[in-house]
Amino acid sequence: MLYSSELEFVTVWLVGGITGVISAVGFLLASALYYAKQTRLREAKVSPKFYAPIHKNPVFKYRALRVLTCSAFLALTLVSFVRAQSTHPRQVAVASASIVYITCLSVLSVVPSPALSAMANRHANALLLSLFSVYAYRDIWPLFTFDKRSIDIDEGQILWLKVAALGIAAIAIPFACPNQAYPATMDQLNPETTNPEEHASLLSLFTHSYSDSFIFERYRTKTPLTVDQLPPLANADHSDAVMPRILSILDPPSSAERPYLFWGLLRAYRRRVCVLAFLNILQFALTFVAPISIKQVLSYLENNGEGATIRPWVWVSGLFLGPFLKAIFSQLLTYMACRNNVQISGVLNQLLLRHALKIRTDSGHHPREQKEKSNFTGRLNNLAASDAAEVAGRSDYWIVFVSFPLELALCLWFLYAMLKWRYLIPPRAMMVTDTITSAMIGFAFILLCVPVPRYIAEILRGIETKKKYKTDARIQTVTEGESLSFLP
Repeated sequence: MLYSSELEFVTVWLVGGITGVISAVGFLLASALYYAKQTRLREAKVSPKFYAPIHKNPVFKYRALRVLTCSAFLALTLVSFVRAQSTHPRQVAVASASIVYITCLSVLSVVPSPALSAMANRHANALLLSLFSVYAYRDIWPLFTFDKRSIDIDEGQILWLKVAALGIAAIAIPFACPNQAYPATMDQLNPETTNPEEHASLLSLFTHSYSDSFIFERYRTKTPLTVDQLPPLANADHSDAVMPRILSILDPPSSAERPYLFWGLLRAYRRRVCVLAFLNILQFALTFVAPISIKQVLSYLENNGEGATIRPWVWVSGLFLGPFLKAIFSQLLTYMACRNNVQISGVLNQLLLRHALKIRTDSGHHPREQKEKSNFTGRLNNLAASDAAEVAGRSDYWIVFVSFPLELALCLWFLYAMLKWRYLIPPRAMMVTDTITSAMIGFAFILLCVPVPRYIAEILRGIETKKKYKTDARIQTVTEGESLSFLP
C-alpha cells in the first residue's frame, strides 16, 4: 500500500486536498476580479501596454523549466501509483488531482498575461512548497535519524527522482528565478536604465551577488569611479515614489489627523518593520545552532552513540550552517536597516523643509527679548543638519524591545537545557539538594539588572538635552552674526 496509516492519509488529505481547494477558490475569485477590471478598462478605452517578447525575459526559462519538472513529477507519481496498486483510491485521487492542478498552474504562469501569470506563479510556489514539506517529513527527515525509515522507500529509485524534481521546482527555481516583471516592457529589460538589485533573485539578494559584475568591472578597468558609472537608482528609492505615500501619513492635509512621528513612521514602514523584526529574531536564534551542535556531538562521543536518535553528521553540519546562515541574515538585516535609515532621513528633511516654508517669523510671534530663549533659527538649522540624521539612525532601536522577550526566553531555555548543575550543601549536612539550574540564577540576575540601563539612559538623556539647548544657542548666535556681516 502507498499510504499505510491514518497519519499518512491525513497529511496527504490536508496538504494535497485542502490547500489545493483553497488555492483553486482563491485563484478563481482573483481571476474573476481581474477580468472584470479588464472589462472596465476596455470600456474606458485605456491604451494597453506593449511588452517585449517573452523569450527575451530571463524569467521565462525558469518558469518553463518548472513546467518540465512538474510534468516529470506528475509522470513519476502516476507510475508509482500504478506500480503500488493502492487500495486507497481516495488518497490516490486527492494526490493526483493536487499534482495535476499544480502542473496546470505552472503552465498558466508562462502565459504572457501580467495578472494571470503572477497569480498562477504565487499559487504554484505555495503549493509546491507545501507538497515538498510533506515529502521532506515522510522521506527526507528519516535519513537524518537512526530509528526512522522513509515511508515511501518501497518505490525505489522513482522516489528519489520525484524528490529531486520536486526540490528543483519548489526550492531551486524560486530561489534562483530573477525578480523580474513578467511579461516586461523593453525599458524594464534594459540593464542601463534599471538597478540590478530590483531584478535580483532571492539567492542573489542573500549573497549580494548582483553587485559582482559592477565590482569586477571596476577592478578590471582600474579607473576612478564617477557618479555616472554608478548603477541607476532603484524605483523604490526615488523620492517621487517614496514621498507621496509617506507624507500622506506623516503630514496629512487635516492637522487633526496628524499622528506622532514614531507611530507615523511605524505605520508607513510597517511591512519592513515586520521583516526587520523577523530577521533580528532569526539571526539571534541561529546563534544557538553551533553551541547545541557542539553539545550533541560531545554527548554522542561520550556515550558511544547510545540513545542517540539523530545522526552525528547532522550536528557536524550545524557547526557550519549555523554561523553561515547567521552571517547571511545578519548582513541582510544591516543592509535593510541602513536603507530604511537613509529613506527616513530624506523623509524627515523634506518634511522639515516643507513646514519651514510655512512659518512666518514676524515680530509678534518672536519678540526681540525672547530670541535668546527661543533660539528658533538655531533649532531649525540643527533639525535639518543633525537631528534628522540622528532620529533616522535610531529608528531601528525599537527592534530590541520587540525581540527582547523572545531572546530572553531563548537564553533561558538554553541555560536550562545546557548548563544545569547541582549545588551541594556543606559536607556536614551529608546530603545533596534538588537540581538547581543556572538558568534561574541567570534569569534572576537579568531581572535585577533591568533598571540599571534605564537609570543610565535617563542620565544621558538629561545631558544630551542640555547639550542640544546649548548647540541651538550657539548656532543661533553664529547665524545672526553671519547675517549682520552682510549688512552695509
